[in-house]
Amino acid sequence: MAEVQARAAENAVIFNATGIGARDLLNDREVYPTRGDLVYVRAHAGFEVPFEIMQHMAFYGEAGTHYAFPRHGELVLGGSFVEGDSSLEIRRDACEEILASFNRFYGLKAK
Repeated sequence: MAEVQARAAENAVIFNATGIGARDLLNDREVYPTRGDLVYVRAHAGFEVPFEIMQHMAFYGEAGTHYAFPRHGELVLGGSFVEGDSSLEIRRDACEEILASFNRFYGLKAK
């Protein structure tokens, strides 16, 4: 911590990028974990994101707001937000709900 304090004196701005580690590093009890689940959907060759998806990147599902971000060769779907949950385990039910919400919103059928 002494080195951090010494460097802080030399700089106008210091960014704390320790994430949840700030809770212990800086004894900041207001920092808490928040879980978010993502589903990556691999696209087939030549796939282009339909305009309807580009037009509505965020949509409200039964479990809250979900979103879709196109990336090269895939879609990233997400939307879970669970305060106080630091588990790194994959939650199949959360992933299935994200996919189901996406399919319902866009009128798609699961394959």
